[in-house]
Amino acid sequence: MGVIGLVRANLTIDPLRLAVMGALSGIASASVLASINSAASAVEAGKPTTSLLFFFLGAVLVYIVSQRYVLLAAIREIEQIVHAIRLRIFEKVIHSDLAIVERIGHANIYSAAAKETQTISQTVNVLVMGAQSAVLLAFSTIYLAFLSLPALVIGALFTSLVFMVMFRKNKQILANLRGGMTEEAGVFAILGSALSGFKEVKMNSARAAGLLEDFRERSAGAVSGKIAIRSLMADSATLSQVLVFFLVGAMVFTVPALFPSAAPSVIKTATAVLFMIGPLQGLVNAVPLYNMANAAAANIEEIEAALGAEAAPPTPSTIRPFAGFSRLSIQGLRFRYAETKDGKPFEVGPIDLELVAGQTVFLTGGNGSGKTTLMQLIVGLHRPLAGRIRVDGRIVDEVSLQAYRNLFAVVFSDGHLFQRLYGLGEPDPAMIDRWLGRLEIGDKTGVVDGAFSTLDLSAGQRKRIALLVALLEDRPIVVLDEWAADQDPEFRRKFYRELLGELKLIGKTVIAITHDDRYFDSADRHLRMDDGRLVADTNQVAGSDRSEA
Repeated sequence: MGVIGLVRANLTIDPLRLAVMGALSGIASASVLASINSAASAVEAGKPTTSLLFFFLGAVLVYIVSQRYVLLAAIREIEQIVHAIRLRIFEKVIHSDLAIVERIGHANIYSAAAKETQTISQTVNVLVMGAQSAVLLAFSTIYLAFLSLPALVIGALFTSLVFMVMFRKNKQILANLRGGMTEEAGVFAILGSALSGFKEVKMNSARAAGLLEDFRERSAGAVSGKIAIRSLMADSATLSQVLVFFLVGAMVFTVPALFPSAAPSVIKTATAVLFMIGPLQGLVNAVPLYNMANAAAANIEEIEAALGAEAAPPTPSTIRPFAGFSRLSIQGLRFRYAETKDGKPFEVGPIDLELVAGQTVFLTGGNGSGKTTLMQLIVGLHRPLAGRIRVDGRIVDEVSLQAYRNLFAVVFSDGHLFQRLYGLGEPDPAMIDRWLGRLEIGDKTGVVDGAFSTLDLSAGQRKRIALLVALLEDRPIVVLDEWAADQDPEFRRKFYRELLGELKLIGKTVIAITHDDRYFDSADRHLRMDDGRLVADTNQVAGSDRSEA
């Protein structure tokens, strides 16, 4: 689509009014030039120039008003467009599938929403000035034709030569721009990895050295690419300036020599060409920036396409919510990762399972057994390849998927804590204080004006805060992914022997991924995964066991 298509698709002001004001600016600029040349001729002939002075001042005033309107309108419009793009990308990320976001990569999404939109925002003034320069050149060319047709012909030949050279140079620049953007995204990805895995980096000097070397090589590659691109731009700018010099020289030396009849107007034509140098240079300088903005727009378009069409969740008025559940049935559920680290696809399922309200269910299995994937399938984060989920007989389909997700409050093993309590309205302060006390972190943090006073806590304490948030969400099913792993032994015992029972008493269904085999008796039911299959389902209340392998 390119930057022009991107702007046109998001434009909110009347483009005709913008074009009229731009044309008015060009006419005013040419009128300024004409009044100066006419006044110079009048002075030479000893004639009065008062009327020309007023004409000059009027033209300048019109130019100021029209030019300012165009520039300010363009600035307001482009910033609104950048805002709309960022908002659209954010909404698509929010409504996209987990697998899609993981496949695209956080660095690429961040680059599109931040870096590429910033590129478009920063280059728009130059691009608008370039468009204005084209308008000024058009009307100045008309004036040059009025002064001398031979001068116009030679000027057109030189100008065509300038743009031929620029076109060839810019093809090289554009070919290098996209590669440069990819290199920079790779640099940001390594930096993100270093920050996310900072503790792991500090604990292994060899890992730190390898990471630093990889970053150095990637950054050096990005720098080399940028130097090559900037060098091409510098060569292009220098060459275009030299060609402009030759254009002025042609007006003074070539036109009078080849066309003696044009000699009397040589001063006016030279003045006109000198007047045109600024707009011509502005147009030439805008071309490489246009290519950069074009590449940024193309990258934004690719990311948006990869995220898919915006799928805003249905409003409560259009879809019946799941108020709760008595029985959740999973029938023939299957999921496959397209790629894994060893290059072999990993499949989970088929899974047949029935969960009953009020149960505490433990989900166990070795590393890579598929228990986390099964959890993500159960809560609706992954879309299954086959099978279905029913809640009290009601099938969960594409339309009701988000309503189904709202049954769950999840604390992920690698979950993120938000400083503010988004989406919780005004939670009950008494409930917050009670659970802060039960979780033994009331002296560490609190909630002030809908936000935690601090999140500068240990890993185990942060997990307790995440559990507090899950309880404030007040969903019927609480899912805990390795929640107890970061707790000290004393609080871990409290969690299994006391807190799980309290959650059961307030009507919560709990699904917990755990490795704490000494506390397996705290669950009503024990599910075990192995190699993507549910191999054991033990109802510990009834004492029955069934194998699904």
